[in-house]
Amino acid sequence: GDELEVVDLSRTVNIRIIAGPTPGSQLVTADGYDITGDIRSLAVDKTVSMVSSYSGVRKAMVEQQRGMASESSVIMVGRDIGTVVLPDARLKIYLTASPEARAKRRYAELREAGSDVSFDFVLHDLERRDKFDSERAHSPLKPALDSIVLDTSHLTAEQVTDHIVELWRTVN
Repeated sequence: GDELEVVDLSRTVNIRIIAGPTPGSQLVTADGYDITGDIRSLAVDKTVSMVSSYSGVRKAMVEQQRGMASESSVIMVGRDIGTVVLPDARLKIYLTASPEARAKRRYAELREAGSDVSFDFVLHDLERRDKFDSERAHSPLKPALDSIVLDTSHLTAEQVTDHIVELWRTVN
């Protein structure tokens, strides 16, 4: 809740994506510490919208994300990647799904990780976050005008991956 402290931290933390322990896996680190699991936790879910609404945090994170993209080809996921972070990306895909489908996926992920949450809590929290992120002043949640919108409500992860790979082939 301390915006000045959070902004200062965002300017100094060194976030990196590095090769993981198994082929094709990746780890996310902050100042050398593995935070891969932490970034998908309920604690992060509860505060990420508020923290990312701070313009100083967004500015610092955009700089880091652009730095990562300049080092190599990347696939980035985020609510403003195509509109703010990488507006000149060769391929922009805006994944969407019904709130119920997204909540079902997140609920299963949290349960598998050992969280004792209800589906209704996950759904309500997701809808709250979407509303907040869509209405924020800095980097609001919205598809880029030149993005391909892909509704994944009724697709498996494999089908989504196949579709994205096919789209990638069309731009390369």
